Amino acid sequence: ESFMKAFELELQGIEVDVQISNDRKIVIFHDWDLINMSGIRKDINKMDYSEIKISSSKNAPIPLLSDLLKIIPNDRFINIEIKSKKINNLIFVNEILKLIKTYNKEKSVIISSFNPFLLKSLNKISPYIPTAFLWCRKDPLLVFNSPLWIWICHPNALHININDVDERIMKWARNKMLTVLAFTVNNISDLNKAKKLGLDGVFTDDPYIMR
Repeated sequence: ESFMKAFELELQGIEVDVQISNDRKIVIFHDWDLINMSGIRKDINKMDYSEIKISSSKNAPIPLLSDLLKIIPNDRFINIEIKSKKINNLIFVNEILKLIKTYNKEKSVIISSFNPFLLKSLNKISPYIPTAFLWCRKDPLLVFNSPLWIWICHPNALHININDVDERIMKWARNKMLTVLAFTVNNISDLNKAKKLGLDGVFTDDPYIMR
């Protein structure tokens, strides 16, 4: 329902977090486990999708990436954030690429991650699909907590926390020919900051602030 609402509001695209289940299903879900939804302290990647679906909310069952790819209009893009605790997870990368090819979405996806090694693998396998390195100063993956990892993964874009972006970082990113988007812009003050710094776009939980 939330995806369809975003399309109705004519947003240019949507962003989703994905994880891989134990039976290699690509699941759309932000948290590493279901503790906040159903009290189950078990990582998504250790559960089969049938168990995940049963354990999720009856009113809003956790969807698969394929569910979204089936309904997203051809004139919208989707930013797929890969979440994996493994340094390099080729099975995960290949399963996502397989879905993108199956639904002919090669020209309407961006793949992002805080993990530069996943992006590097993806660029090697499918260099035609644009990628974005995610960064914020409070990133829990501390070993990756630096935009300098861009030298490793060679992304097309930098997706940065709105609280961390400034003129110096913008100049640095532009010198590297990077597109820059900021997350998560949920108020007019942050939106004005993004406009003033000349960002290429923003991620928001509140599409109405864009009107």
